[in-house]
Amino acid sequence: MAFYGGHDSAFCIYSKEQDKFFTIELEKLLGIKHFSWPGNYQSMKMSKIFQGNQRAVLEQLKEEVIKLGLKPEFRHVVIGSTWGAIHQQRPYLLPMEMLSEYFYIENYSINRGHHLGHAWSAIMQLPPERGLFITCDGGGDDAYFTFGEFDRSTNLFKRHVNSQDNRHKIGGIYEGLGHQHLDSICQSSPSGLDIAGKIMGAAGYGKPVELTPKSWYEDSEHKKTHPESYVAYSFYGENNRFRFINKNHMTFQEECDACHTIQLQIEQLFDDTIHELIPDFEEKLEHYGRNIIFSGGFALNIINNMKLEEKYNCKIWVPCNPGDNGLPFGFLTKWLIENEKFSMSKRLYDNSFTGPPVRDLDRLLSYRKHFYPKAEKITAQEIARILKKGEVIALMHGNLETGFRALGNRSILCDASIEGIKDKVNLTKRRELYRPFAPICRWEDASKWFEVDDVNNYKHMNIAVKVREDANLPSITHIDGTARLQAIDEPGFMDDLLKIHGGVLLNTSMNLSGKPICNSLFEAFHILERTPLDKLIVVDGDDIWCFNETI
Repeated sequence: MAFYGGHDSAFCIYSKEQDKFFTIELEKLLGIKHFSWPGNYQSMKMSKIFQGNQRAVLEQLKEEVIKLGLKPEFRHVVIGSTWGAIHQQRPYLLPMEMLSEYFYIENYSINRGHHLGHAWSAIMQLPPERGLFITCDGGGDDAYFTFGEFDRSTNLFKRHVNSQDNRHKIGGIYEGLGHQHLDSICQSSPSGLDIAGKIMGAAGYGKPVELTPKSWYEDSEHKKTHPESYVAYSFYGENNRFRFINKNHMTFQEECDACHTIQLQIEQLFDDTIHELIPDFEEKLEHYGRNIIFSGGFALNIINNMKLEEKYNCKIWVPCNPGDNGLPFGFLTKWLIENEKFSMSKRLYDNSFTGPPVRDLDRLLSYRKHFYPKAEKITAQEIARILKKGEVIALMHGNLETGFRALGNRSILCDASIEGIKDKVNLTKRRELYRPFAPICRWEDASKWFEVDDVNNYKHMNIAVKVREDANLPSITHIDGTARLQAIDEPGFMDDLLKIHGGVLLNTSMNLSGKPICNSLFEAFHILERTPLDKLIVVDGDDIWCFNETI
């Protein structure tokens, strides 16, 4: 097992007997978005829920491990690195003596190399046999930006660049610029980690402008204690009391213009960083078949990913979990390879659906009996008809997705060709109207609606593609004409549903704003009853249950 304790804390378990990985993300287990061990500013609610008792988290973890059919026994545990020197990391490191109270453990080690974890996590999941790797985020114990090359056939993994220069801390710049130049976008974000995604969405509605930091409004008393050049900040969180106090708040268009400019500046900074740190970048790119495996939080920048592909005529490969919730898998595979238990060329381990099944699925009968006696069985054909009628449904089946994207197992779905239906989805999720939604379709049909060329590149919604001009998909086409496509090419429930439907669905994660992806029927019923959602579909073995009316 491996553990990472920074924001988006997670465990990853490898069973040699099953040759299978299992991922338990604490935010989805505990219902606290961006949960950080043992509970810092990103997850302050943790102290209220668990009253500072870290053992309550471990008790839930042990229960989840047993539910997965695994023994609470480990040959080796890798405790992952976060940022800074080891004494700075220590508060985020799970104490082995505490873990040993709940699990039998033979050996353990501490991983050093945050960005190595990102690199190994991506390389061991993605198809290219050889290529370059880049990792970039807000920081770790080893770097802000890392570059190297790999070749599976020769077990080559070589890191060339490892920058800890603050100028290359690109993953954390969104939050800083947001605080300096934005207003409501920051103040409506429960976490600073959500600001980047909102800036990317709003950027499409803006135009380039000159950015000038906000300043405090005229107040003689304030000037006595602060210099005139003091910059005002918009801090995040609905409960924050230290707000931007300029009486002239920004208009929506002004904020979109600022977002557009921030996005352009960061794209240029990333490109400049590549050429500063990798002078022979284009020669290496050509040598390695123009493949770039990209990981770290900045790899979630789908606009930048699309532009990189266009500019360098290359393939950008991003795993399902490029954020920090993918680090335990990277730490674990790195340890397995270094200890000659794995080989780079053995096979790939896609983590897309390595999460646990619906947590309380065993209580489905009880929920139906006591709260939803009118629930009925339904078929995939009937679901397709419901979607074509313009209804919005939530779907729960199979194992939970790993990472921040819902890939069809814990999704809210509707027909992407229906004008205005995304407004209903926005009301359901309680999120901003300017943010785009992603499409999901079968790969064999994708070229009818999108400008695409390789299914492997579009499985995880991490690359923006152009929507064809003759496509009629108003609910998933962003204002800039792009969409964050997910293409399905493997048999399963979603493939069957899409085949019957025959078109494109809007696919977004099953959660409310500020909450992680839902993995509990109890929480799913809460969403159904308190939002405009039309139906909740739950797949239990061969049975498909439809919920939409209580007693």
